[in-house]
Amino acid sequence: MATQNDFKRLNQKCLKYFKLAKIEGAIPSNIVVDEENQKRFGFYYLVLQNILEIDNFSSITDIITDQDFNAKLFQQSYQDEGIDAIYIDEDAKCINLFNFKYRPKWNVDKEQSINETIISSKYLNILQTENNSLDGKLRNITNLIIEKNQSDEVWTTVLYVISNENKELEHSNKELENLRQVYGIETNCIGLDTLTQLISLHPTPVSTKIIVPADSILTYSEDNISTEKSYVLCVRLTDLIRITCDDKRLRNEVALEDDSKLFNTNIEMNVLYENVRGYILKSKYNSNILKTLKNEPSRFYFYNNGLTVVAENISAEKVNTNKKWKLTIENFQVINGGQTLRTIHKFAKESIDNIQNLSDASVQLRIIKVNDDDFKSKISEYTNSQNAISIVDLKSMRKEQIDLEDYLSENGILYIRKSGNTGNDNKTYSYCITIQKLGQILYAVHGNPGQVSNKKKNIFTTEYDNLFCNDELLSPQTVDHIRAYYNIREKYKSVNGYFELKVFFILYLSVKLHMKDYGQLISKFDAFVTSTLTSNIKASRKLIQLSFIEELNSHFNIAQ
Repeated sequence: MATQNDFKRLNQKCLKYFKLAKIEGAIPSNIVVDEENQKRFGFYYLVLQNILEIDNFSSITDIITDQDFNAKLFQQSYQDEGIDAIYIDEDAKCINLFNFKYRPKWNVDKEQSINETIISSKYLNILQTENNSLDGKLRNITNLIIEKNQSDEVWTTVLYVISNENKELEHSNKELENLRQVYGIETNCIGLDTLTQLISLHPTPVSTKIIVPADSILTYSEDNISTEKSYVLCVRLTDLIRITCDDKRLRNEVALEDDSKLFNTNIEMNVLYENVRGYILKSKYNSNILKTLKNEPSRFYFYNNGLTVVAENISAEKVNTNKKWKLTIENFQVINGGQTLRTIHKFAKESIDNIQNLSDASVQLRIIKVNDDDFKSKISEYTNSQNAISIVDLKSMRKEQIDLEDYLSENGILYIRKSGNTGNDNKTYSYCITIQKLGQILYAVHGNPGQVSNKKKNIFTTEYDNLFCNDELLSPQTVDHIRAYYNIREKYKSVNGYFELKVFFILYLSVKLHMKDYGQLISKFDAFVTSTLTSNIKASRKLIQLSFIEELNSHFNIAQ
C-alpha cells in the first residue's frame, strides 16, 4: 500500500507537470492559479501522459474537458457532465473517458468514491441516447463519438476512474458492474498505489542473491577464453518477487522458508529505471498475464517470453554438493519484461492466497553482465524490438540519448526522452522538449521542414543516425535550435493563419539565412505561401508537398 511519502512525492510531481505544461506553452503564460490548483491540473497531465503515452502537453490540453480546468486556464466554462478528459484512439478503436478526483490532503483509509463514478453516468447516458445538448469542446468530441458508435466499426469504451486516494475501487464492485452492463463499457479504477509506479526515479544500485537447481541454469560466454559469463535461469515467480522487492533483507534471504512474507512487499522501482516501457496502465497484456496466473499458473512459463536483466557484476558458486548454484547479482536493471514484473507483483498483493499460484509458476530469466553503456542500450533496443514498442521508445535508451539528456540539462533544458521524466526536482528549466519534438526540429533544419509530421517514423529509423549520431548533437547549436523553435512558436501564435508546421519552416529559414528577426521572416514566408496558393489547395496541404521546399529555396536564394 502507498504511504504518505508517496502521496507527497506525487504532489511534487503534479506541481512539476503543471510548470512543464506552462513552459511548453500548453497553458497560457499569463494565467495565475494557486498551488493547489496547479497540483490538481498537473495531476491531469501526469495521468494522461502516462496512460495514453502522449508526450506533447498541448495535445493533452486539447482532450481535457473538465469544466473547472477550462474555466480557470482558458476562460471557457462549459458543463463536463462528470467527464474530465476524452481521448479517441483511432488505431485501437477505443474511446477513453476519464473521471478525475484529486484530494489535497492525505488519508490512509480513504477509498475511491463510487459516487464520483456514478456522476459520469450522466455523460454515458448522453452517448446512449445520442441526445447531445452539450456546449463547447465537449459537444464536438461527443458528436464524433456518436458518429463512431453509429459506424460499422467495432468501438470499445473504457471509463477510467482515477484519484490520488489510497484505496482503489474493486473491479467486482456491484455499482461498477451495473455501470458496465447498462452502458456496455469497460472500467479501470486507478488510485495512489498504482500512480506511485508512474513516478520517475533516479536509480540507486540494487543487488540480490538467488539459489537455483543446477539443471535449471545455462551459462554463456562470448568466447571460450572469457571468464565473464551470463546466465539463463528458470525461476519460480515467488523467487522473482523476492529478488525484485523493496525489502533488502528479503532480497538476500536465499533460503526463504515462508513465501507468505512476500505478500506485503512492493516492487523495487529502481530496477525498472532503464526499462523502455513505462507502466502501460491500459495494456491488454496485463489482463492476459493476470488471467494466466489465476487460472493456469503451471503454464505461465510457456505463455510468457521471460525477462532480461543486465547487471554490473554476477558471481556464481556451486553449493549443496554441486546440486545448486548461488548467484550474487550486483547493480541490476530489468530492461525487458517490466510489464510482466509489475503485473506479477500486483497479483501477489491482491491476496495472500495468490502466493501459492506464484509458487506454482515459473519464468525464464536472462541475466547478462554488462558494463559498457552502448552495449547495454543495444541489448535493450534489440530485446524489445520483437514486441509492440514504439521505435521512439527503443531509441530512447541509446547512449547518445542519455548523453543528450545530460547535456541539455546543463543548459537549462529538460529533455523528455521517456514518458514521465520530469527531470531534477531541484532544478529550474527554461524549456522542455520531447525526444519526438527534437527529432522534428533536427529534421527541419536538415532541410525537411515540410516532412516533420508525415515522416515521423523516418526520423527514428532511416534518418536517425544522420540526425542524432553526429558530432554536432552535443553542441550549442542544438541548444540554439530548441530555443529558436520556442521563440518562433510564441511569436507565430499571435499571427492569423498560424499552425504548427509553419514554425518548422521559419526555423529552417532562420538557420539557412542566419536571421533571427522572426517577425520579419514570418511576414515574408506567409506572403510567399499566399502567392503560391490556388483555389483548390490549402496552405496546410501546400507545405507538405515535396516541390514546395524547392520553390521556397529558390525564392529565398538558398543553395541546395
